Amino acid sequence: MRKIHLIANWKANPKELSDAKRLALGFKGGLMKARFTDVALAVPHPFLFSVGEVLGKSERCRIAAQDVSPVNEGAHTGSVTASMLKSLGVREVIVGHSERRAQGLTDEGVRIRVEKILKSGLTVVLCVGERERDTHGAYLKTIESQLLTALKNVQKSKSGRLIVAYEPVWAIGEDAQSADTPAGFREVAIYIRKVLSGPFGPQAALTIPVLYGGSVTPENAGTFLSEGHASGLLVGRASLLATSFRSIIEEAERVGVTSTRKQ
Repeated sequence: MRKIHLIANWKANPKELSDAKRLALGFKGGLMKARFTDVALAVPHPFLFSVGEVLGKSERCRIAAQDVSPVNEGAHTGSVTASMLKSLGVREVIVGHSERRAQGLTDEGVRIRVEKILKSGLTVVLCVGERERDTHGAYLKTIESQLLTALKNVQKSKSGRLIVAYEPVWAIGEDAQSADTPAGFREVAIYIRKVLSGPFGPQAALTIPVLYGGSVTPENAGTFLSEGHASGLLVGRASLLATSFRSIIEEAERVGVTSTRKQ
């Protein structure tokens, strides 16, 4: 049975805890009958505990973190460590998001965070993607470098706790002219798996989920999952409205049903 991963990245939203709890409750209701879809809500750190309480022990919908500190503990004012996140019930942590990279996060900084996340027994959601897509394929080298640097010291046995989210930077945010195409994503996903086969081997590379994230909407979600063969989606703005995100869940379920019938 096909398993589809949906990660809702709320970024610095909503403004108040009451709104966050209400939104999470709306998502939880949309998953009551889901068979193929797993959802992780990447909420701001101050909301993690309360949103986790709203979700309860649901395996279909759980909390995730948007980032993590590169330190373990000690005199690091303002840092939120992987062990702290784990103690709150966090299961996945996003690292290397384009917005964090734009603020100065380096590939080496991503590597250190990946190491901390995995050491704590959590799952890494590693974001990779190019700022511009050239016609000569040089952007693929950017993706390769991001992957290989971030995963430099990761043991093969840890591949089961790795998710890769491809987010073309040029397709993200309110200023994006358009999302990528399912065909374009599929080509990049094949390349990502080829790169992953180096450190983890061909078999593991095929099982590591590769998600698409870049202006995902209820209207294009289904095509990225079906035609693009995405393992799931990293959803930004569309995850801030319960009705929109429920529609994406419904699309994922429809694709899951169709995939099962074809088998």
